[in-house]
Amino acid sequence: MILNLVGPPGGGKTTFRMFLERYGSSPPIWSSVDIADFRVDPKLDENDIWDKMTRKVKKLSKNGKHVILETSGTLWRLAELWQEVNENLYTVLVTASIPICKTRLSKRLENARKTNKAKYIIQQHKLAYRYIDEEKKLSDRITPNLCIDTTNLDAKMLTVFLTAERHIKQAVEFFDRYNGARVIGYNNLLETKK
Repeated sequence: MILNLVGPPGGGKTTFRMFLERYGSSPPIWSSVDIADFRVDPKLDENDIWDKMTRKVKKLSKNGKHVILETSGTLWRLAELWQEVNENLYTVLVTASIPICKTRLSKRLENARKTNKAKYIIQQHKLAYRYIDEEKKLSDRITPNLCIDTTNLDAKMLTVFLTAERHIKQAVEFFDRYNGARVIGYNNLLETKK
């Protein structure tokens, strides 16, 4: 199964992914793929980044791993990936208000400067900040299986994360139970793998 974590930059995707990796199912069942990890090499263009990320997702998927894929969800190539991988997909939209996303991105940019991150990383943070309004509009148009609003990351957020993790765990159990079938979208119609 692929857990498709989507949402605007600064929406809380990485925080939720780290929560799942640390406090999720025992033993851990997730292998993570974050497109941002592939963007650290300034020599790679978007096609190279996409190819490397796709190969990693396919490899993990072929080996029977449950994969967390973390992107904004607005990449046009995601549809291609879903067809190529032919895996069950569960989409979680992790979002926050635009002012909160901008505040978080400003903090990331400040931290990148303080820690002398490469100019390329700083540039990526600046671009994310500049285009947050458009990214938020696009990601909010996604039809998720589950939506988490992280605008208020306070003590209540732990309860929200635990509830979301319970829903995801139920989806994993469902997908594992019907291992020979593929579930389409979130209408729970079964389609036999070819």
